Amino acid sequence: MNSIIQKGLETAGPKIAGVEMKLDSASVSLFSGRATLKGLFVGNPPGFKTPYAIKLGQASAALKPCSLLGDKIVVQSVRLQAPEVTFEGSLKDSNLGRILENIRQSIAAEKSAQAKPQKGAGKRIQVDHLAVTGGVINLSATLLGGKSLRLPMPDIHLTDLGNDPGGISAGELVQKLLAALFDSAVKAAAEALGQAGKEAPDAAGNVGAAAVERSGQATQRTGDLPEKK
Repeated sequence: MNSIIQKGLETAGPKIAGVEMKLDSASVSLFSGRATLKGLFVGNPPGFKTPYAIKLGQASAALKPCSLLGDKIVVQSVRLQAPEVTFEGSLKDSNLGRILENIRQSIAAEKSAQAKPQKGAGKRIQVDHLAVTGGVINLSATLLGGKSLRLPMPDIHLTDLGNDPGGISAGELVQKLLAALFDSAVKAAAEALGQAGKEAPDAAGNVGAAAVERSGQATQRTGDLPEKK
């Protein structure tokens, strides 16, 4: 199971996102419903110079083991700990924006191909809570004149993803997560530009709203998640 997950991510991930993906290891216990992924690397689209878009040391998840036998896998919680996200480019064209658009096009093509009922359709997913904590944003924006900044990333909390009977696909889940990361990075970029006097003070809010709109309202923000014992 562990090797299947690792190979699946490294094979299917690039097809969906259009960039290189690597995973050092996966550890899954079907009996306890616990999973851990270590060493996730997401590369950049062609034309960008920074070494990666996302680098993640560890992600953990808790799921309902019995749901693995059904058509929809129910994941109770997902936690991404201390990811490093690189934002390269401008507010209008960035590495994260390109990856997000690649995923959007992949999902659209998949839905078009599934317009006719097909046998053996892929499993759907439900995620009750998804948290991204302790992250940093490496800001390498064109509008900063080639300079780079390292900024703390606000924690991200998404809830009730795919909680309807139909659930969501793996690609749609990645799209929602990446849209949240993209929104956070763009706001950080706009705030940094505003502090440098190169943008209006309210740029962060305006640009952040535009980012969410471009991603198809893919994100849903909530308050802090309650700690589960």
